[in-house]
Amino acid sequence: MKFSALFASLLLMSCIASFAQDSKKSSFNILIGPSLPVSDFGDKDISDPSAGLAKTGAFLAFEYDHRLLKNIYLTGRLSGSVNGVDFAYNAPTGSSLKMSMTNWKNANVFIGFSYIHHISTRFNLIARTLGGLQYTSSPEVKIAISGAFNGNSVQESAGATSLGVLLGVGFNYHISQNFGLRLIADYGAAKPTFDIKASGSGISNDLSSSQNINLINLGIGMSFKL
Repeated sequence: MKFSALFASLLLMSCIASFAQDSKKSSFNILIGPSLPVSDFGDKDISDPSAGLAKTGAFLAFEYDHRLLKNIYLTGRLSGSVNGVDFAYNAPTGSSLKMSMTNWKNANVFIGFSYIHHISTRFNLIARTLGGLQYTSSPEVKIAISGAFNGNSVQESAGATSLGVLLGVGFNYHISQNFGLRLIADYGAAKPTFDIKASGSGISNDLSSSQNINLINLGIGMSFKL
């Protein structure tokens, strides 16, 4: 009799634990890692007007996954990235040059769907497609030449909002029931158009310029079940 009662209690606790685990349909994820410019954005050819001259930078992302079906999740993502500029300019003979530049900056709000395949109780594969709005700030460039030749020029920083997409693959490893490690690679693309103000030698120009923003973000981080 005591054995039957003990068995029934264990069975009840097992059911409660199983229900509690299944009821956790959401997770919160934090990712950080390098942001690698590719294609036009990473092109370092200064003579190419489509070159972004961007260097490897870093990104930070906050994500929320909510299970809709067995393997289908609704995913929201808030992230930002910073990339430096690889730009070199030679001063004329007999002159010296001073140059300063700020960075490319991106911030985006994306939403979409993730497919999470449960290979085992601890190991999941992830594939996802997201889209939304991206805000991009272009770098400010200042050049001052003194000596045999004198002059200065400034290209001001400009901001623009555009549509963006994100495609990603990765995996999640559950260390415990409520905590896991996540490793994922995302390809992001956007094409903002900037209204840029440039000036030099007392002359000002208003320019319109678009830039392909192509990034591969390699993220490692933590996943918390909610």
